[in-house]
Amino acid sequence: MDGTFFRVPKWYWWVIIPFGLWINFMAWWNPMFLKTSPCLPVIGKTAAWIAETFPMFVIFANIIAVILHVGEAAYAYKLTGDAGLNDDTRKKWTLQTFIIGFPSLKMLKEYSKTKQKKS
Repeated sequence: MDGTFFRVPKWYWWVIIPFGLWINFMAWWNPMFLKTSPCLPVIGKTAAWIAETFPMFVIFANIIAVILHVGEAAYAYKLTGDAGLNDDTRKKWTLQTFIIGFPSLKMLKEYSKTKQKKS
């Protein structure tokens, strides 16, 4: 394999994880939007209730999400370097892992393990 190995997680991860991050952020930033949105009748009201009842929990959840996604992206950048992938591919993996998190990182770790076994 050359230095351009790149795979994309299944489509549903691109829906579930960014949507969850958005709900988490909106619960902190504008819970009233979630509460009154006709497009989010159950999850919006639930997230708004959590934000109003436990505001520190929502702040904590957002901080943890940022820390985890930044950490996963940094680890992906390291793994791609260790695997000898080129700069463009490293950027793709890093950005994808920052957005999606563990599904991307899991695929990259599997590739990294097979690359190490061949070396």
